[in-house]
Amino acid sequence: MSPPVFPGDEEVVLLPEEFSISTTSLAECELVQVHGELDGARAHELAAELDRASSGGRAVVIDLSDLAFIDSGGLHAIMRPTPDDRRLSLVCPDGNVARVLSIVRIDQVVPVYERLDDALAALR
Repeated sequence: MSPPVFPGDEEVVLLPEEFSISTTSLAECELVQVHGELDGARAHELAAELDRASSGGRAVVIDLSDLAFIDSGGLHAIMRPTPDDRRLSLVCPDGNVARVLSIVRIDQVVPVYERLDDALAALR
């Protein structure tokens, strides 16, 4: 015999947030904005976009403000060695993703800003 079902007891299924990347050319840099969940299955997309964005030798700012999740694959896509020694900085407000970045001490390798305005000001 199954337990009784009461109103509001419906099973809640959380779907992963849609992943997307958008890149904008600004006066100071190439701005790469990442949305949704960045895991190992999608990390190659970010790696390819970062290669494209930095191909002209310009600084790249990665805005993680709309990122809900990042795993080791996503971290590797951001921090993987590149032959062009690209100038990179991150924007990441407080939250789950910022905690992951803090745990791996990413700020020891690349500048991390809580606000996009601060990251852009640092490039001027």
